[in-house]
Amino acid sequence: MKMARAASPIPEPSALERTRAAIERMVMEGALPPGCHVNESALALQLQASRSLIREICRAMVESGLLTAQPNRGFFVREMSLREAAELYDIRASLARLAGAQLAARITPGQLAELSDLIARMDAACTDWDAATFYTLNNSFHDKILKFSANLRLQSVHASLLKELQIFRRNSIVTGDIRKSNEQHKAILQALAEHNSLEAANRMEDHVQQSKVRFLENITHELR
Repeated sequence: MKMARAASPIPEPSALERTRAAIERMVMEGALPPGCHVNESALALQLQASRSLIREICRAMVESGLLTAQPNRGFFVREMSLREAAELYDIRASLARLAGAQLAARITPGQLAELSDLIARMDAACTDWDAATFYTLNNSFHDKILKFSANLRLQSVHASLLKELQIFRRNSIVTGDIRKSNEQHKAILQALAEHNSLEAANRMEDHVQQSKVRFLENITHELR
């Protein structure tokens, strides 16, 4: 009789990973707003890390597009232009198209059920006009599509892109018709269920492009 193999323990994140996650969270949540100077000494004290570790993380965050480096001045949280944000949406739409096409060819009944459940919960949020809950469920819906596509590089690039977009989106709540958005989710699910790669790709790309339009309209309104 074979003994069941014990599951491998999940490794604890390293000090570098924990500290970088904390700094990224500060940027995403606005504790370090766009244009803000990154005080390495203060962060080292706050996060109980060495300045050399903070500096190493900041250099990596420059490469990922979250910070900028200025000679003799240090690191600053990136300030993103409207044009840059629009370009990131276009890239996101292309990635969504690829995810939809790849997932349609391989999606399982269990995965369809998970996506269907999220759509049902978003319907309930629409009925209650609970935009915060809808937003969380919407993110889960898109995250699962990326995860189910089983394309690890696609997931990595998409996650990095969303971090950049969050710098801009954080200060602007993207409003819109959440019912219409969920109808688009249903159309995406139908294409996936039919294993129609072309239709799923088109639906996914169009969905993100419409999000871009709402985003730009909202930002334009705020800037008036």
